[in-house]
Amino acid sequence: MMVVSFSDIIHLCSAYLLELKAGLTKDEAILKATSEVGLACFFTSITTFFGFISLSIIPTPIFRLLGAVMGFGVAIALLLAMTLTPILFHYLPEPKTKTPWKIVDIVDGVIEWIIKHSLTLTSRYSTHLLIFFAVILATCSYGASQITIETDFQKRLSKDNHIHRSNDYIKKHFSGTSFIDIYIHAPEGETLLKSALFDELRKVKAELLKFSECDSIISIVDLIDIIHREMGDGQPLHDNLLSQYLLLFEMSGGKDLNKFIDYDRKILRLNIRSNEPGLVKLSGYGDRFAELISQKLPDKYRVETTGMGYLFGKWVHYITRGQKAGLLFAFFTTLIIMIFALKSFKAGMLSMIPNALPIIVFGGLLGFLQDETDSDTIMIAIIAIGMAVDDTIHFLTRLKIEFDANNDVTTALKRTFHYTGRAII
Repeated sequence: MMVVSFSDIIHLCSAYLLELKAGLTKDEAILKATSEVGLACFFTSITTFFGFISLSIIPTPIFRLLGAVMGFGVAIALLLAMTLTPILFHYLPEPKTKTPWKIVDIVDGVIEWIIKHSLTLTSRYSTHLLIFFAVILATCSYGASQITIETDFQKRLSKDNHIHRSNDYIKKHFSGTSFIDIYIHAPEGETLLKSALFDELRKVKAELLKFSECDSIISIVDLIDIIHREMGDGQPLHDNLLSQYLLLFEMSGGKDLNKFIDYDRKILRLNIRSNEPGLVKLSGYGDRFAELISQKLPDKYRVETTGMGYLFGKWVHYITRGQKAGLLFAFFTTLIIMIFALKSFKAGMLSMIPNALPIIVFGGLLGFLQDETDSDTIMIAIIAIGMAVDDTIHFLTRLKIEFDANNDVTTALKRTFHYTGRAII
């Protein structure tokens, strides 16, 4: 909030100093700087507000709270800056336009050099610049379309973190650390203790283990097979034996049977261990596994997928949809504000190109450089719109003022670069 709030104060201070250099008195400089920069500050406050408030669309309490606090906090801070800064200018001594510090002269020289050459580049090579940025936009738009959203909590930790090391050790020496739970529900009025069903589940297990992402499967079928192998005397497994084996297991001190089949024998659990750390991919595998099981079993059995990893993967999908909605909301509210600020539909539309460019480039870099992008990254783009637009508003608002005063584009550009370029840098 403090960093963003300083943006408009810098524009006010810079304009105040420039008006003093132009020969205005202290109060005249305050009034002119505030009146000409104040409108832009007002619009930057609104766009920043909507940029942050867009986070409130994300269906997660912490993001909603962050969006509300940052949206209102930054907007109020900027509006306070617009009103309190001129008052402070009035009561503080008039600043010196020249200082004895050599470092200030050096910095001023560098800034003036950047402004001068930016203006030259823009004026002389405008067509080349447009082609260059059009290529950048097209390339990065394609890169952004290649983004794959994923959430792997392990990747958020450094490789020497003890959790990261423990997970790597377990995967290397034992089995995967991610779980998918698939529940099979019996039809109304029936139980799951059917030898035919157990035969199908053995086939299902063999099919699932063909997937490289499926490390192991634990179910009540494994227990029944062990007991039947020891006590069945080679006879085929039938329905009555199933209930007898389970009763025998419990009477002999067997525990945790309820983790794999409920008391009424109507819900059966398959616990699948996977080596896939990505939550989105894990939820996708859970759906594929459930679909395969549904195809293998008779239609009367209902198959349900759950598990913490699986549910988190679905949650990431849900959050990502909210983030995309927030991004669109921030973009279109900013567009509407730009149209009002510039009093022109065409100018407002064109102004969104420089506002969208850094976000598209950001997305393009992610698409080209990362196989998978963390789901929280989209929040950066949402915040970026509200912040990137500030300098656009200051530049174009000043350009409109200068053009209305001179009715000459070249002169208006020169004065705009001189007036707002320094503050923008």
